[in-house]
Amino acid sequence: MRGQRGRGFATQAGFTLIEVLLVVAISAVIFAPLMLWVGLAINQQPIIKDGILRTASAGLLGSYFPKDVAVAGQATVSFNAATPPWAADCVAATGVPNPGRGGALQVAMIAGGSDVYKVIYSAAPAAADPAKQSLWRRTCNAATNLLITSTEVFADIQPGLTDATCTRELGDKPCRQITIGVTSATTDRVVTVQGTRRVDEGSLPTDLTGAAAPTAIIQVTSQAGSPLEVGLSAAQSSVGVGRTAQYKWEVSGPSSVSPQPSSTAKQISVKFVQPGAYRVTLTVTDDLGKIKKASRKITATNQAPTVVAVVTPASGASGTEFTLDGSGSSDPDGDISAYDWIVEYPSVDGVAAGVQITTTGSVTSVTPPAGVFGTASVTLIVTDDQDAQGFTYKSFEITDPSATTTTLGPGGSTTTTLNPADPSALSVSFTNSAGPGASGQTFNASATTGSAAVGASYRWEFGDGSTRDVEEAFYIHTYPNPGQYNVKVTASSIDGRTATTARVVNVGGAAPPPAPSVVDGVRLVWGAVPGARRYLADFEWRTDTDCFKQIVNQQVAVSPAPSKAILANPCSIFAKSRARVGTDANGTVSWSEWIEIPLVNQ
Repeated sequence: MRGQRGRGFATQAGFTLIEVLLVVAISAVIFAPLMLWVGLAINQQPIIKDGILRTASAGLLGSYFPKDVAVAGQATVSFNAATPPWAADCVAATGVPNPGRGGALQVAMIAGGSDVYKVIYSAAPAAADPAKQSLWRRTCNAATNLLITSTEVFADIQPGLTDATCTRELGDKPCRQITIGVTSATTDRVVTVQGTRRVDEGSLPTDLTGAAAPTAIIQVTSQAGSPLEVGLSAAQSSVGVGRTAQYKWEVSGPSSVSPQPSSTAKQISVKFVQPGAYRVTLTVTDDLGKIKKASRKITATNQAPTVVAVVTPASGASGTEFTLDGSGSSDPDGDISAYDWIVEYPSVDGVAAGVQITTTGSVTSVTPPAGVFGTASVTLIVTDDQDAQGFTYKSFEITDPSATTTTLGPGGSTTTTLNPADPSALSVSFTNSAGPGASGQTFNASATTGSAAVGASYRWEFGDGSTRDVEEAFYIHTYPNPGQYNVKVTASSIDGRTATTARVVNVGGAAPPPAPSVVDGVRLVWGAVPGARRYLADFEWRTDTDCFKQIVNQQVAVSPAPSKAILANPCSIFAKSRARVGTDANGTVSWSEWIEIPLVNQ
């Protein structure tokens, strides 16, 4: 008995009461929470099942939308009165397919990174059946607004039942937490997906629109007339892709313009009524309110008239009527309003100022006063309808019948007539040709003219120290040596009047060759060669393939300033052309080197 009391109370299974209580307490601690979780899990079965079904039914929408929202720097939802312009739908480049375009905007987001891009969720016609509607996810480059991808994230939705909302949390900006919901047209089930934006919009560029700024370029398309009329165009200006432009033109300057420029037209025409410097300003504004300006200076200058004056005759005795003709004048940008002539006669004594008269008209005439001889100067002033003026100067000779006169004779020689009662009463010239020997020359002065030439005698000075006085106009002279000699002949009339002419004669050899050059691109010129009887010009054209032409021995008369017009090119515009000039002295021709000449009439 004593032993049993010492062991204490025991159960039949051999456990003490303390051990049993301890086991119960431990079981309560372990199994009570487990049973509670099991109970809760059983109670949550419908919610979990519904969530699984919603996720499965959301498909691509559930995959894309939360991620897009999470990285968006800024977002907006549909039907927001303050929807920013950057939220406009993406556009596709010309010729590129654009599925999902033209739908109802639901959510627009813009995200940063190496390239700023934009994401648009919109309800638009389904790809498989445009009569049905789907929810589309479209991405584009925010800088160009050009489409990158277009994905149908939820097909076959009920039109008009798509909804998007955003919430504020802790005073954040709108659309921090965004929810989008669609109703399936097949199951009539409402599927809702939510995302929370975690990116600070401060990480994006300042210009969240990403749209290119406008450019303003003024192009002058035409410029003509008087007053000056200028065509202006803004066609080379631009705005960002998908943007529309407005144009405003302004013109400032010394006077008004006509007509006033239109503020909305892309192309305008402006007439500048008065000459001067004007400033044209073009302002290009896009539908985001972005502005770009450009300006251009236009100088409206009035071109002066081109003045042409002709005086006939070139010379005449006192009492001769001289005609002044300015009708060949013209104004390149308007009309001529006035012709003013100033004629100044030489003074009687050569010291005092000459008599000056003025007259008007495109064609008029003047008669020098008696007793005035010498050179009269003529000035023509032409004024156009905008008061610009042009000038030209001419002259005419008032001859004295009692004075010595000098005229130009054949071969560039000068003929001097002494004290004639009539300047045309006696005029002498001569020709020469090779005689029977190399140094023989036959001279002929029978071209002497005038009534006083009848019965005239001639004195020849042959330039080699020998002279001859003869009654006939012909004479043959033999020179001791070849060379160039200055020959002079004086004709004397029976009434005491004389006329003299002289020129260089080449004897027994070739004269020096000319040295031609090109002037104004259309004419050959060269210096007069002493002893020349005439000049010859050769022309040549050739191409590398199919053309070779020559025109030779083109005769040119002797004169103080000989020249020859360049002949028209008979080959193509790819021809190479050249020319040379020869001096003909008594049948012997001395040729210049070939020189390149421009192509004419091509």
